[in-house]
Amino acid sequence: TSVLYLYDASTGSYASPSDLTAPGVGYYGMVGSGGVMSSTGSFSVSGNPVTNYTHSLGYTSNQATGGSGDGWNLLGNPYTTMLDWSSVTKTDVNDAIYIWDRAGGKYKYHVNGVSAPSGSYISNALSSSLIPPMHAFWVQATSSSATVVSAMADDGTVSTSPVHFNKNRPDNIILS
Repeated sequence: TSVLYLYDASTGSYASPSDLTAPGVGYYGMVGSGGVMSSTGSFSVSGNPVTNYTHSLGYTSNQATGGSGDGWNLLGNPYTTMLDWSSVTKTDVNDAIYIWDRAGGKYKYHVNGVSAPSGSYISNALSSSLIPPMHAFWVQATSSSATVVSAMADDGTVSTSPVHFNKNRPDNIILS
């Protein structure tokens, strides 16, 4: 817990987690020069896999100057399978995901029904709406009652060659 941070959308700030057992939470951890770790590491989990989950999203209307809007949440795919964003139930959430690609140093995105993002921190579109197992991703809530509901059996997909975007640089969505 000393090198990972969660994003608290209700306050619009990063926080140190008290433990790492909550499913569906996205974590941020800098690796490399200027980071909190000098090299990559491993993270071990045990227990029964999560098979159903409801993300209750936070919302804050504080936006940094030049920022990309209000209501950002850093979530985590709680499943051991790919999560198909196009099949989850979204309430008061923009139909878009953003995943940091350390290799390119920019965000890759999947959008449906909202405008494609632009700006210096945006890369290209993801090839699909699949989110790698237990991987963090950003979504934008449009109200304080926003939720994302999914079930591994209905919204999960097993892939023989999943794409992972490991982080080694800071997230760059401008928030306050």
